[in-house]
Amino acid sequence: MKHSYSKKKITFFINSLDVGGTEKHLLQIVKVLRGKYDLNIFAFKSGRLIDLFLREGVMVTFPKPYQNSLLFFLKFIFKSKTDLYHFFLPKSYIIAGIATYFSKKKKIMSRRSLNYYHKKYFNISLFIEKFLHKKMDLILTNSSLAKTQLINDENVKAKKIKLIKNLYKEKNIKKKLRNRFNIKDNQVLFAIVANLIPYKGHLDLIKACANITDNNWKLLIIGEDRNNYLIKLKKVVKKLNLDDEIIFTGFINNVELFLNDIDFVVNVSTEEGSSNSLLQALAAGIPIVAYNIDSNKDFVHDNKNGFLIDYGNIDELTKYLNKMIKIKTREQMGNYSNVIFKKIFSYKESEKDYLLVYDKLIN
Repeated sequence: MKHSYSKKKITFFINSLDVGGTEKHLLQIVKVLRGKYDLNIFAFKSGRLIDLFLREGVMVTFPKPYQNSLLFFLKFIFKSKTDLYHFFLPKSYIIAGIATYFSKKKKIMSRRSLNYYHKKYFNISLFIEKFLHKKMDLILTNSSLAKTQLINDENVKAKKIKLIKNLYKEKNIKKKLRNRFNIKDNQVLFAIVANLIPYKGHLDLIKACANITDNNWKLLIIGEDRNNYLIKLKKVVKKLNLDDEIIFTGFINNVELFLNDIDFVVNVSTEEGSSNSLLQALAAGIPIVAYNIDSNKDFVHDNKNGFLIDYGNIDELTKYLNKMIKIKTREQMGNYSNVIFKKIFSYKESEKDYLLVYDKLIN
């Protein structure tokens, strides 16, 4: 006689389903877990990625614009049945973590960024998160530096933290990007792939571009506007007379498929734990110019597949943008990027690690 067993249920909490590194990361986790677990996502706001989650068979819940978000959320918590809660991003962690504080269900928190964001809130968020960490069965991170911060700054025991590298598959499909923006094949094309948020460093990059000596280059700023930051950035571009050189592309779907048409990538973010855009650049075999922060050193081996720049040093950033534009070994540097990717990232290993995490906690 056959017995039918209901699947264990996992409920994820996240701020929104807009396009971003964390949201894409959650989508990859869903693809690993689908079929084995009953998956439910509560988002405080919908977004572009909702159809992709629904396509994976995930139940997605979010408040409509006319509904009171807090009341809708509390009603969801009261009615929902689950075996495990998994929290992504500070806002959802704090709100949902407090709401489920006394629940006996298993709990995971994922930390993808560095913890510098606490300073914006006068460390009040740090106090709350340290309080919530005690209730977590496991804290996941994708960065050794983020793990160190959790231990040293937030009093989390090392045995409660597991580091799993990003789930990312190398893409073999290659598409053209230059034609879309009327960029000639002989022009040096570089890009920053990051939603328009101040800590991503777009302003530093734009200022550095003002003193590039070559006149045969274009910069693509690829990412969605957040909180009207685009207006400020465009004003700076206009003031520096860079309208012809800098192009704001907005959102580009599956941007990783177009990276082969770019000569190099720039990353000047200050809070990344393990950058998706740098991971994509490695996989595509593209050189990188990035700030010399600890979390970038896994991706950029200085003078081998790119250049590491002192954080916040605009003059040095300009110097190495000039160098990368003129250098004749970009192709070799790009090849080394792909070597790094294959050496330190394995989709199968990360997939296995994620399955083990959930299996151990709720089976």
